[in-house]
Amino acid sequence: MEAFIETVFDNRFFQLPFLEAFSYVVAFLLVGAIIVGLTRRALGIASPPPVATTREDRLSHEEEWREWKKAA
Repeated sequence: MEAFIETVFDNRFFQLPFLEAFSYVVAFLLVGAIIVGLTRRALGIASPPPVATTREDRLSHEEEWREWKKAA
């Protein structure tokens, strides 16, 4: 069992330089996403927030659906 663990975890994939490089890549992407998000919000080109529908809107859509269903 010990030989198996040494074989698996002796792989270069699990060594520190790879994990360190991976953490730098993740940090770089995270900072980039934050910068893009803040820039889009500051320039006002962010997607608009979803519009909440009221009960009346839903009822009118249901009525329209029933009409279409009857016509079919």
